[in-house]
Amino acid sequence: MLPIQLHEIPQSIIDEVGTVSKLDFPRQGHTSDVGILDNEQGRFILKRTKGEHYSSWLAQEIRVLHSLQKTSLLVPSVLQVCGR
Repeated sequence: MLPIQLHEIPQSIIDEVGTVSKLDFPRQGHTSDVGILDNEQGRFILKRTKGEHYSSWLAQEIRVLHSLQKTSLLVPSVLQVCGR
């Protein structure tokens, strides 16, 4: 997959996190695209998958993150899920 382009970020995410000042792409596996978005509010991670198989993996990852929120571990919060 090609890296996430600024114009591909859903407006609902921009509305939630604010104006994007920087967008980086760490080296990543082949199941998803990951973008690191920086702005005046902080740092956010965008993750995009394509296809039913990888989308189901991402949905499972989100369920696990939500479950881990109930523990004393430091776990990233999922702010928004688009395109489900």
